Amino acid sequence: MHVCNLQKLKKVWNTNPHGILSFQNLHFVKAGQCPSLKSLFPASVALGLPQLQELILNDCGVEEIVAEEERLGEAPKFVFPKTSSFTLWNLPKLKSFYPGRHTSEWPVLKKVDVFCCNEVPVFDLEQDQLGIQIQQPLFSIEKVIPNLEELYLNVKDAVKVCQGQFSADLFHKVKVLALQCFDGASAKFPSGILNRFQNMEKLVVTRGYLKELFPCQLVDEEEHTLARIRYLELSHLPNLKDLRVDQLLQNLETLEVSLCDSLINLAPSASSFGNLTALHVRYCKALKYLVTSSTARSLVQLSVMSIKECKMVTEIVASNGDEAGNEIIFRKLQSLKLDCLDSLTSFCSVNFTFRFPCLTEVIVTNCQKMKTFSLGISSTPRLQKVWLSEKKDKGDWKGDLNITIQQLHI
Repeated sequence: MHVCNLQKLKKVWNTNPHGILSFQNLHFVKAGQCPSLKSLFPASVALGLPQLQELILNDCGVEEIVAEEERLGEAPKFVFPKTSSFTLWNLPKLKSFYPGRHTSEWPVLKKVDVFCCNEVPVFDLEQDQLGIQIQQPLFSIEKVIPNLEELYLNVKDAVKVCQGQFSADLFHKVKVLALQCFDGASAKFPSGILNRFQNMEKLVVTRGYLKELFPCQLVDEEEHTLARIRYLELSHLPNLKDLRVDQLLQNLETLEVSLCDSLINLAPSASSFGNLTALHVRYCKALKYLVTSSTARSLVQLSVMSIKECKMVTEIVASNGDEAGNEIIFRKLQSLKLDCLDSLTSFCSVNFTFRFPCLTEVIVTNCQKMKTFSLGISSTPRLQKVWLSEKKDKGDWKGDLNITIQQLHI
């Protein structure tokens, strides 16, 4: 079921006093851009969703996900035996899952993604001075967290969770952690939070005003956690100026960076990313180059590189004092994509020798100032496909990339 862009919709279902409504086979529910919607389900419907696998609710005026029905009595129990993914985004009026006292069970819930739902606690942590729960949360933490594999939270909620008195292995299944909304000019990455997620493989940091990614001083356990991370995604961080992550993220395989407006380059000149296989950079308007030549030499495992909509980038690889003519080998790079780079003049403006023994695909679109690939010699023995300015070559093309666009006749 998909409900979207219905400006005046207040209810998806009418209340059903006779219990006629039944949705035993409903697998997927998504509702979005419905500002007048007050609730998603009547309680009688929510009590009978045995096949529901995924729930997505975004940009709505919802105050409660399940509407109260008097005939149900006190403290109904909602059971979702097959729901594995639960996403709530931009619900500023949401105050509860269900307005009255209730219990809920989510035995196979793997993913919780809650963003900008500030009026409701995600987990059961809000108590008054006497230790009495102030507001019933969306979930009971000790029933839900042990099964979770993906957890997306505002950083304030995540800090509360990690400060709670829970067993050390509560988060042992969490492999994907996303921290969102680092508000305020003095925003910092919360120290100690990484200790709770020792089996994490993917870290997402997004939306806020961080100037540096991790604290300058980390305890050993935090460094060990970072060393396990394979995937790092950074986005919507306009004040972030320097990543400085290569020594901490020793086993990083995928790096995605987008909408980091203060970032001038990805890493200091001496950085090394020996295990990186995929690099994607988008919408970083201050970025001038991607990596230095010394960092480029460390990318021995890189197989995919894509850069898009970085309007200040003039070259992909910049020299850090190396002598012209030195060799740089991208041993495993198979795909190179350059799109909408208004200032790009070449892959490298220094006379290096580039070797791409595995490169099979080059896509260059909307890079109007790029007239040559590189000033030096470039070897691409396996190159099979070249796209330039939204046009595809008419047949297989192999050879040296040190050739002007006009000469390709594409």
